[in-house]
Amino acid sequence: MPVASKGLVTDQPPVPKEGLVTPGVTNLTDHQMAIIRLCSLPRTRADLMERTGLNHRAFFRRKHLDPLVRAGLVRMTKPDEPHHPDQAYVVTEAGLAFLTESKE
Repeated sequence: MPVASKGLVTDQPPVPKEGLVTPGVTNLTDHQMAIIRLCSLPRTRADLMERTGLNHRAFFRRKHLDPLVRAGLVRMTKPDEPHHPDQAYVVTEAGLAFLTESKE
């Protein structure tokens, strides 16, 4: 992973410092919005998939869950052990703020 320092070039975008939610997080899918709402309680990936009606694990993780985690809207309950059998996801303060803003 390239590191930005004096004289080095990186292919990584700069990290915004304005707020917790990145500017690119504005158009979430209906499934992503449902996931954020469902994560008001800790939920496993299997539970989230069942409740959203999606059944392809890799697609669900890649297209729906991972973007929410990267954006800081949802977090893992065991971030140090991403493959833990009891891993669950819960909404963050930024996710709650996003839901509040999207209702207005």
